[in-house]
Amino acid sequence: MIEYTMYNSEGHFVMAKVTSETELPALSDGNVAVLGLHNIMTRLVDNSVVDFSDEEKSETAREEILNVIRSERKPLLKESDWIELPNCPLSDEGKTEWRSYRTALRDLPETADLSVDINDLVWPTKPE
Repeated sequence: MIEYTMYNSEGHFVMAKVTSETELPALSDGNVAVLGLHNIMTRLVDNSVVDFSDEEKSETAREEILNVIRSERKPLLKESDWIELPNCPLSDEGKTEWRSYRTALRDLPETADLSVDINDLVWPTKPE
């Protein structure tokens, strides 16, 4: 069994893996495999694994939270696409409510309070 971490040609973390293989995999595109399990808060510099600074860790965590928000937001926007169709049965007032909701969803990565736990994030309220 072998444990390794893969970094891309720029030294950015790609993945960490445990495999039943007995040697490191053959890599392409300038990717590099390093023995041992390392986390996303590391990079490869001159063939050495280096931990992120506290500032880089904070920015990486922020980006991960924003990625979660975007991935959870996408289906909410998709399921409300129908309000923009020409045959939408809503009144003008109803369309305005739904458009405001969709705008709030789109703005969420910029307006969300990222200091709270992701599970406590306040999402826009869907119109009835």
